[in-house]
This record gives sequence, C-alpha cells and structure tokens, in this order.
Amino acid sequence: MGAYTVMFRREPGYDPEDKDWFWVKFLPDGSLDKMPNGMPMAGQIAKGMDEGCIACHQCGGADLVFTSDYLKY
Repeated sequence: MGAYTVMFRREPGYDPEDKDWFWVKFLPDGSLDKMPNGMPMAGQIAKGMDEGCIACHQCGGADLVFTSDYLKY
C-alpha cells in the first residue's frame, strides 16, 4: 500500500491565490508525511516553491486540477 495524497477545496478566502485548495499527504500507516525540514505535509505546503503539490497543480489549468473524473460507487 502506498501513500495517499488528498486535495480539497476549502472555504473562500483560505488561499485565494491557489483557488482555496488544501493539500495533505498521508503515509500508509495513516500518519502525516513530513517535508525534509520536519514540517507536516498539510495545508499550503510548498507554497511558492518550484516543487511540491501547489507548484505542480498550477500547471493544471484555471482550477488547478488535471481531471474532473470521479469514482462513482
């Protein structure tokens, strides 16, 4: 089992520059992953960096997503 990375939209004003998206990465045991400096990978992680969640999703278009296909159960 691998890690799980989640993004979801928060309330308007949370992070207008990044369309109010929140990112978090969980390890297989359910704990939060951490950046090399020990900072938990949750929230506005890697904001302004050339790598990481936000930097990659800024290439995803106007809504910062690459696809809008959802699993339906």
